Amino acid sequence: LRLISLNLPVILRLDLSQGPSLSLPGMLRLAALALLAPVALAALPPGNLIVAYAGNDACDSGRANYAAEKGANVLIWFSIFLKSVNGAPEVVNSPPFDCVAKIKAELEAEGLPTFHSICIGGWDAPHPNTTWSGAEWFDIFDAWNVEAGGGERLFDGIDWDLEGNDNPNSTYAKLPLETLHLMGEMSVAAKKAGYVVSLAPAQSYMDVTTTEFGYGLNYYPSQPWHQDDFPYAGRNNYCYLITICTPQP
Repeated sequence: LRLISLNLPVILRLDLSQGPSLSLPGMLRLAALALLAPVALAALPPGNLIVAYAGNDACDSGRANYAAEKGANVLIWFSIFLKSVNGAPEVVNSPPFDCVAKIKAELEAEGLPTFHSICIGGWDAPHPNTTWSGAEWFDIFDAWNVEAGGGERLFDGIDWDLEGNDNPNSTYAKLPLETLHLMGEMSVAAKKAGYVVSLAPAQSYMDVTTTEFGYGLNYYPSQPWHQDDFPYAGRNNYCYLITICTPQP
């Protein structure tokens, strides 16, 4: 496993969907917290970060508590979509608010410092509707988040997980410029408001083995690996985000 030093905390991700186990069946990835705001860093637990995904069954299964007890100090809840519903922008597909609040309260009572973020996207998930700008979506998300928390923020961060689709001809088998700009603009707005913004791109979405760039998420791999039967690779799509979100001197 080749890790690239970004002068950032070491971050490990765990998939909780397979039960209360700390084994990492193909899900271990280095997550680059590339868009962090200094004001938000204080909210993160000190030291290295172990990041675990928490699904809708986290309350009933006890997996979120188990992961935190075993060392996970960042929970990324899966997941929300930014969609148009009857012509209006809405945040949909959220984990149950009462579940998230319950887990947060239990971990705090146990003295386990845990940061809670919300994932946007996922495999086969719809990408954000670009009718509204990233800044507009942030305002909508922030209001939704405060309402979800009963007057205070339920989640302290957002995690970008826009990916491809089982159907390589799907509308969502690409990250067009409009979507990338929305992501960047929303990230900058969130950063200024004190949120932590994170991402853990698939290998081909930020690929050190090639300088090629493309908007598609339906390419064949650039390296000799399943080049005849895996039309699901990207071409450094997420690198563009780092470029547009990095302050220029």
